[in-house]
Amino acid sequence: MKYFQILLLLGINISTILLSQSIEIPHRMMSMQDTTINIPIFIYDVSELESIQLIIEYDETIVNALEIIENPVGILDGGYTFTPNLTEPGIITLPILSNSANVFSGSGMIAQITL
Repeated sequence: MKYFQILLLLGINISTILLSQSIEIPHRMMSMQDTTINIPIFIYDVSELESIQLIIEYDETIVNALEIIENPVGILDGGYTFTPNLTEPGIITLPILSNSANVFSGSGMIAQITL
């Protein structure tokens, strides 16, 4: 059985998350080909989140991004618009914009990538 590491964290561009605020995409291992898994995207210590622009680059010869699950645990309360784009192989773009005066502060999972 072949093991390989998902090369998902080659590049992340984050705007409007500054100072002590952070974002995390955990490393995951896959043990077999043709296995589908969800990779969570977490934000930490965010204060009054107005927008995020994520650009995630990965090796498309190893994994295939199938979909983005938006707000899987409901922390962004429907006051945000997600505009995921998976059309370019090897690149995921995920802009998240607030369309409400009630903006999020805190930490939690904002999305999942299905591979």
